[in-house]
Amino acid sequence: MRFRRIIEQPHLIFVFIGLIWGLFMLTATPPFAGCDEPNHFYRAFQVAEGGFLPVKKDNLLGGNMPASLIHTVQNAIPEDMPGNEDRKQNLDNVIKLIHLPLNVRDRQFVSFHNTAVYSPITYLPQYFAINIGKLFDASPIALFYAARAANLIFWLAMVFFAIKTAPYLKWILALLALTPIAMFQASVLSSDGVVNGLSFLFVAQVLKHGLATKQIDLASWVMLAIHASLLAIAKYGYAPMVFFIFYIPVQRFKSIGHYGRSLALFFLISLIPACLWLWVIKTHYFVPFKLDATSAISISGQIQFILHHPFSYAMVLLRTYYFYLNDIMVQFIGVLGSLDTELHHIVIITYVDMLFFFGLNANNESISLSIRQRLIAFGALLLGVIGMSTASYVAYNPVGSDMVRVLQGRYFIPFAPLAFLLFKNNKVHLIENRTLLGAILVCYCSYVAIHTSLTLIQRYYLT
Repeated sequence: MRFRRIIEQPHLIFVFIGLIWGLFMLTATPPFAGCDEPNHFYRAFQVAEGGFLPVKKDNLLGGNMPASLIHTVQNAIPEDMPGNEDRKQNLDNVIKLIHLPLNVRDRQFVSFHNTAVYSPITYLPQYFAINIGKLFDASPIALFYAARAANLIFWLAMVFFAIKTAPYLKWILALLALTPIAMFQASVLSSDGVVNGLSFLFVAQVLKHGLATKQIDLASWVMLAIHASLLAIAKYGYAPMVFFIFYIPVQRFKSIGHYGRSLALFFLISLIPACLWLWVIKTHYFVPFKLDATSAISISGQIQFILHHPFSYAMVLLRTYYFYLNDIMVQFIGVLGSLDTELHHIVIITYVDMLFFFGLNANNESISLSIRQRLIAFGALLLGVIGMSTASYVAYNPVGSDMVRVLQGRYFIPFAPLAFLLFKNNKVHLIENRTLLGAILVCYCSYVAIHTSLTLIQRYYLT
């Protein structure tokens, strides 16, 4: 009976599978094998030392890192392993680093331009993990694994409460959170665990307040605004997510005037900190990202191009998704490592099928969505995708580029729950038995977890 109660609860299924699977990937994935993981480690360590702003030196952005930290990054894995499937990890590389002292006095400047401009909020879990590790004189490699563990714990906690809080879409939230790429990014040192966790919980809270019958109180409203602010400042490309707040109907407020004042307060709290951070970075710490020896990025030039040629930019977006949609979908499910470890196509196809299957079974006859709420969900989704695409276009593409390059499937994880609101209905029920739904979720995600784990072992350790 107890097992049946557990298997009927998506949040318990998620945390059970996610914890076991996440711990395996945390330890099995070689250090710094994730996307930009060395740079995330440098930035996390900088933030942990109170360096909330980067260091600018010789037109480079980075920080003054302990030499032992740099030595660890450079020697934990073979230098040419990322992107090279023939290169395997040698465990002796990690073992030799276990007793390497940190020695914070001996420092060198190191550039990590892409993560140096990230908000300290993005590395909040790692801030605590690294500082706790330093209390015990942990080596740099131990601090690295502690930071990975903090990222995983934060992700598990945020999604657990998101699934528990959401009045519906519980099964979809669990399945989205257990995609191989979402679990991988949560198990390595990255910013995605924080951003994705904050976005899932924000969506769940808005859904909860949108469904409630009583008026929303000031404390809950301010907490929603603070949550939205953390999400927007963590990665400004996801700032459009805050507009999902319109999903909460005006009936949850005392009057139209109260609704308007509450919205003004919400946007002041949620967007001003992100705008201030962006202004500081752009004004004092912007360094053009060089594509090659002859070309560089111009943020102001790219913004001017978008503003003066809106139709041309719309065509850029359409062209991008026409050519890259298939790659984005594959990456959204399971392209791991440094984009060099793709799961079998059967896993990719069946996971998409399972998302549609659970999307049809995420219905609750006592809950119906108005056309207004569906339009708001679609608008927030569209704004989010355009905002994220534009952030990548401005930051990593030359002025007037014909497509948005450097788009990855994992960038779309925060918006994914909104897409399934569009298909919410009370008529289609393939399976209504919660025990059977839970059993299907457990069996399928266990299969995917085992397949993914074996793929990682094959990729990094077996010749």
